[in-house]
Amino acid sequence: MKTTNGIQKMIKSVGAITLVLSLGACSQQWIEADAGLTSEELMEQIQEVQSFVEGGVNSSAKSKFDELVALPDSYIYFVDGPSPMGQAVSAASLIHFGLLGHEDYSALDIDLAKVIYVEGITENGLESALLIQVQFKGDSKPVTEYFESIQTPSINNDEYVAIMGHGGTPKLALRSFYTSDGELQSVVQFQVFEIINGVESWIGKFGAMVGFGG
Repeated sequence: MKTTNGIQKMIKSVGAITLVLSLGACSQQWIEADAGLTSEELMEQIQEVQSFVEGGVNSSAKSKFDELVALPDSYIYFVDGPSPMGQAVSAASLIHFGLLGHEDYSALDIDLAKVIYVEGITENGLESALLIQVQFKGDSKPVTEYFESIQTPSINNDEYVAIMGHGGTPKLALRSFYTSDGELQSVVQFQVFEIINGVESWIGKFGAMVGFGG
């Protein structure tokens, strides 16, 4: 279980990153990263990630994720750690994992993390889905959850916003100023906000996520 001192350290660490990012609020930002993967290797990674998925995940969101990944023109953003992209704590820098049912654990408590965000055009228009998988220290298996967009992702004043949830109920918001010409850039960071009773609360970030496809 996370100690109080550990939580405070995590808040300071992730909070410092957000302070830097906030200096560029309401303006486009740029970042560089290399996943060290080909598109084919990415699909192998996705298959490997899903091979660990057991019961308990949201079936509707998982189905949407699978549908979007299978689209020929989908765009997939990926980050993992530890890997050439960085450590697990930088891939999923969250002050808690309440979204995965583990409120008492933070990024300091994970050995590995994989985050996959996919966008695609379906008969319903632009849709997106999110997969978060982390393995907590001392555990033998990772924990996975899926989320799907419950409204069309949009960009307003250079800020990309995607409201994700289950069964029409919002669970989190992904926000990013890594946009250009009305689209997400090829490498992005997402600020992550948990949504409870319609109120957004910042809990950290995902990044830097490298895009594939399009």
